[in-house]
Amino acid sequence: MTNRDNAEEAAVRYFSEDSLPYEELAVARDAFAKGYLMAIRVNKAAEAAVRRCELIDKLRAGEACSVTIIGENPDFNGLPDQAIECCGAWTGWANKRFCDDSILEALLLAYAERERVEGRQTP
Repeated sequence: MTNRDNAEEAAVRYFSEDSLPYEELAVARDAFAKGYLMAIRVNKAAEAAVRRCELIDKLRAGEACSVTIIGENPDFNGLPDQAIECCGAWTGWANKRFCDDSILEALLLAYAERERVEGRQTP
């Protein structure tokens, strides 16, 4: 059973108690299910935002370390859409660029590289 099925069943139980006409019940059930699915999407987006912030904080944790988020690459030229640059002791104090299809993926690449350079395992 999918999340949508569960949401629809919950909506039917909830709205049936109010004895809505069938047509109104169908509209209410669909609205409830769409709202439920939207909440799941919002939750996933929030989790990704928190993960991005955590990675930025970890990459900036060393003294004078920096993370720069580069603007999107909208050229549709086959290159990754997102990029970041990191500078710190682990980059030899030179800007090092990490590119991928999302900021989160670019941050994960940078974090894995820092862990590799510093001789630690990536979580």
